[in-house]
Amino acid sequence: GVGGRRQKKKRPNTNNYARAGRFVEWLVSRFGHDHLAGSSVGVLDVAGGAGAVAFELSAMRAIPCTVIDPRPVRLTSKQKKTLRFRSERREILRSGLQFSPLVRAMTERYRDYAPSQIQHLFDDEYCDSEEGGRLLRECTCVVGMHPDEATDAIVDAAVRFRKPFAVVPCCVF
Repeated sequence: GVGGRRQKKKRPNTNNYARAGRFVEWLVSRFGHDHLAGSSVGVLDVAGGAGAVAFELSAMRAIPCTVIDPRPVRLTSKQKKTLRFRSERREILRSGLQFSPLVRAMTERYRDYAPSQIQHLFDDEYCDSEEGGRLLRECTCVVGMHPDEATDAIVDAAVRFRKPFAVVPCCVF
């Protein structure tokens, strides 16, 4: 280091958007795309906040995902730009749909994305409700990225309903 001082190693700065992508990459590698996409409910993203994990699953990897969080899902400008690009490409490809299997596949890849969300607190009461119980029975996996107080509820519900789960805690509380 300079003047005998040790220089700190810089920690790579990974923004939240990239964190969600990396978490989803891990989910797919661990549980498999076919398993995660194996039901209409798909993955339950508990305390999903702005919906970064749901966007990565649904829009980028065609894995159904339902966000359970009292706060509404809000797309970032980068996500909105991606969706605008896809919509524009879908329009360009539309004329070739009847002629080319490749165009049909690309059009499917560029399908519309509308996040599925239930604005509710994920707790024991919700898990015991008719809606919560149905979602937990039909989902393929329960996940939480920085779910704060919902961490215990995720683990408890996943164990109770015998579902695979993954939690990335934000801190010790």
